[in-house]
Amino acid sequence: MSKHFLHSVLTVLVLTLAASNVILATSMGELQANVPALAAQLDNVSMQLHAAILAKQTTPTITSLSPTFGPIGTLVTITGTGFLPNNTVKFDFGSIFNVPSKKNGKTLTFMIPAKINDDCSTSTPCPTDTWQNVVPRAYSVAVQNAAGASNAKPFLVIDASPENAGKIVRINSLAPSKGKVGITVKITGKSFTKDSNTVVFGYHRIENIPSKDLKTLQFTVPSQLVYPCLPNQPCPTSTLNPTVPGNYPVRVFNTKGVSNTLVFTVK
Repeated sequence: MSKHFLHSVLTVLVLTLAASNVILATSMGELQANVPALAAQLDNVSMQLHAAILAKQTTPTITSLSPTFGPIGTLVTITGTGFLPNNTVKFDFGSIFNVPSKKNGKTLTFMIPAKINDDCSTSTPCPTDTWQNVVPRAYSVAVQNAAGASNAKPFLVIDASPENAGKIVRINSLAPSKGKVGITVKITGKSFTKDSNTVVFGYHRIENIPSKDLKTLQFTVPSQLVYPCLPNQPCPTSTLNPTVPGNYPVRVFNTKGVSNTLVFTVK
C-alpha cells in the first residue's frame, strides 16, 4: 500500500473528525453526553476507511493455471491479479478456504482434493451426503476474497498413472500435436495391440482402436467428452461435456499396460 494512499486515508480521517464538531468536555457529565456522538463519528470514519481500502483493491482475475490437468493430489499454481493474503479457491461447488497469496498477490497454490463439499442453499433440500468424491472430469477453478470473485478456468482431473506407465506401452509422438475438434491424430509408439487399444483423451475414452503395425494408431479429436462411470460410484447425471480449447493429456492402454502421457492442444 503506497504512502500516498495512506496519507489520503489519514486526511479523510482528520477532516471527518474536524467536521464532527465533537467538543471534548472538561467535566465528566459533558464527556458522557458526547460519547454517543463520538462513537457514531468513529463508526462513520471506520466505514469510510474500509470502503477506501476495498476501493483500492482490485477484483481477482485468473490468467492461467499450471498445470491444467492432473490426478487428485496435484499441486496447482494459479497466476493472476488481485489475490489477497486470505483467499478461497472455488473448485466447482466446493470451497478450499484460507489459501494465502504469493508474489505480491499474483500467485497462489492449492491441492486437488479427493472430495468436495456440496453447497447447501435455503431454496433446495440439503444433500444427505454433503461430500462428493472428485472423479475424472473437468472442474471449474475460481478465486474469491474480500474484493470479489474472479473468472473461472477449467482443470481436468485424470486417473493417476500406474508406476509402470510407459515402460511397456509407450507413446513417442502425436502428429499433429495441436489442432481443432474433428482433426485426425496419429500416435506413434510401441507395444500397441492389433485391435483392442483405448485412447484416453483427457478423461474421455475412445475404445477398440486398431493398429496394423503395432506401432501406430489414429483417433479423431472428439467434439464432446463423456464422463466415465466409475466402479462403486454413481454415474453422473450429465455425461457429456463439450471439448473446449486447451491442453488435453493423451494416453493409450491395452492388455499389455498403460502408456506414458503426451499433450494435445485443442485450438
